[in-house]
Amino acid sequence: MNDGMLSYRGWADLTLTYGTAPGLGRSAERPGVDVVVSRSSAGAPVSVLVDRQLGVALLLATGVSRATLVLPDGTVLAGAVQGVAESGDYFEIAAVSMRHRGTVMRNVGEFMPGLVLPPAYHGVLRQRVTEIKVANSAANCLIAQARAEGMVEALELLKALEADQIERLYLLIEQDATARLQELGRAQ
Repeated sequence: MNDGMLSYRGWADLTLTYGTAPGLGRSAERPGVDVVVSRSSAGAPVSVLVDRQLGVALLLATGVSRATLVLPDGTVLAGAVQGVAESGDYFEIAAVSMRHRGTVMRNVGEFMPGLVLPPAYHGVLRQRVTEIKVANSAANCLIAQARAEGMVEALELLKALEADQIERLYLLIEQDATARLQELGRAQ
């Protein structure tokens, strides 16, 4: 977990809290959930992919407000749920508290250091980048890359970001796609 980057695929204990009033909310605990967790930098939210059936049952319920993930190495990721995909298989944890062997770090919810996206784009672009990182074939990786680049192109056309920020996003997408394609190539 260098520089706040995080990439994990495997089992984790998941706890979701519903409601915001202290002591009045309810929670759902699911030990041993198969997850894909990623974060591109210390300033970015944590992206979490879960099984669609589980996600529909837990995430699409009304009022999910907080998530806690405990990874096998003892890392605890906890924070407010900032976005849930309509498909129910993806969510983000914003302003994450991360504890690992006694250390606590706080994030500010940026997509990348120094880059805050319009809220409507933030979660969807984070999901597209995560899809690149977990693609199960070269074709799926390239499709996910094209979808992510299409979103950046939309931000560029809307002039929602500065030119250097757009370039950083394109580079991030290309780096993630190249890394995933190399992983897939080695696995063959």
